Amino acid sequence: MLSKPLFQKIKPETLSKVVAVEGDISLPELGLSAENRQKLCSQVSVVIHAAATVKFTESLKTAFEVNVNGTRRMVDFCRGMTNLVVFVYVSTAYANCDQSCIDEIIYPMHIQLDEIENMNNATAETRTKELIGKRPNTYTFTKAMTECYLEKVSQDININIPICIVRPSVVTATWRDPFPGWTDSFGGLTSLLVMWGYRDNALSKNFQR
Repeated sequence: MLSKPLFQKIKPETLSKVVAVEGDISLPELGLSAENRQKLCSQVSVVIHAAATVKFTESLKTAFEVNVNGTRRMVDFCRGMTNLVVFVYVSTAYANCDQSCIDEIIYPMHIQLDEIENMNNATAETRTKELIGKRPNTYTFTKAMTECYLEKVSQDININIPICIVRPSVVTATWRDPFPGWTDSFGGLTSLLVMWGYRDNALSKNFQR
């Protein structure tokens, strides 16, 4: 990742401070080794939780396991961090797309976490459309459900973790920094912009001829 053009303007000594550890948010204790758990708990002060499945076609149980339970495991892990200043959860601007007007609040869900957790795969598959309601997919549904979970965590004095929720919108190519147009994905809106650019470029060349 750090060898990609996006990071070429960053000084090597700065990049050398980045340390990657192997883990998996779907596993107990995040799938971390005992050594890495100890290092993270003693040295990390800011956690940015951006791990998730972003597939719009993901099954409800899989999306729940990764996006909701994965966050629960992260919170449980953070409780052991001695220097934690903030836990930043990366949600999505579309978590509450079933609302006509969205404020910076947590919107309550019509279903509890344990109802989804205790549901078998077949039942969840059958009831998915009913459960997600006006939301278009399991991604936005589980993101909203995770926000509700984190609201309860923030109010629990026994946990005492400072939580910040951010809701980014569609992420596309860079506008200007470190250079215009960098992207590592042509999914979603980016693919449309690229096709638009090729089309305009082709029209421009034909007009010049």
